[in-house]
Amino acid sequence: MRVLMALIAIAVVANVAWSHGGRPAGRFLTGIPCACAKVECSKCATPALREGKDVSRCSTDVTEMARWGDIARVRVEVRLETQRERGSIEGYVRLEPAPVFAAVAGTLKGAMELDGSLRPSAEVRKIYLWERRRFAFDPMLALRRGPGRVDLRVFPIRRGKTVVITLEGYTLAPIPGASGVQLYKTGKRCLSVTPDTPVDWGGFLVGDRRLRFMSERECRGRFPEHPFVRVPCVPALETAVTGRGREAVSYDVALAALAPGAVPPPFVGPDKWIPFGPPPGLRDPQPPPQPPPPPPPLQQERQDKGGAQQNTR
Repeated sequence: MRVLMALIAIAVVANVAWSHGGRPAGRFLTGIPCACAKVECSKCATPALREGKDVSRCSTDVTEMARWGDIARVRVEVRLETQRERGSIEGYVRLEPAPVFAAVAGTLKGAMELDGSLRPSAEVRKIYLWERRRFAFDPMLALRRGPGRVDLRVFPIRRGKTVVITLEGYTLAPIPGASGVQLYKTGKRCLSVTPDTPVDWGGFLVGDRRLRFMSERECRGRFPEHPFVRVPCVPALETAVTGRGREAVSYDVALAALAPGAVPPPFVGPDKWIPFGPPPGLRDPQPPPQPPPPPPPLQQERQDKGGAQQNTR
């Protein structure tokens, strides 16, 4: 009992001391220090993540699922493991299966199996980093880093468990021996693929080919007699090349697989210390209440006359 009373006394003294000159009683509020989610950012990633310590890539398989001339639909499967004895670690992989890679879908098979979806990049980057900080399970994030490059982050990876990440999308694939102009069309958007020649076709130079995205009317004005190849992915390829749009992983949208109920952090910035305020018995003394103001002169005069009449009676 004496020991218990001594501990209570120490706690009271500590509370008083913190309230007079030290840090007041309170609690920490945690968020995420930054929301860019780039591996080169010291606030969003550790050196161990960037260097790939304790993570081994078992395999990266690229499977062609369909083909239309220069364009192919592919599936990229990455298998990750760790040799770390204890705990869970985060894995990072940079994928570049082709000069142009428009990632449009994905899945994650870890502790759970989750389907990825294209969602606003600013939103899902925050959710992924918050879930990662809380050591939640199975977040996956794919960010665009170039026309054909995608950064992939996934957590957790445990010893003895293989994490399988699958991305699906469209690539610009080579055509052996092909030359001349190739035209592709999806809806009203068109893509011309031409060799890199001294002729100024404009557009984007990708390897030894030049890509130009345009409307059907503009395309017919340039190539009035050339046939189209109908494909399902010209807007997705345009998004991958320009970095803008919502048809594939871009600056505007990211591909994320998140567990149900995943939410964004309470804030972005340094952790905060929120004081509870001083204890009730140690508040600063309050000044005494002020007396009520005197009544207006007219009311005072009436009160004086009423008192005089009562005295004469």
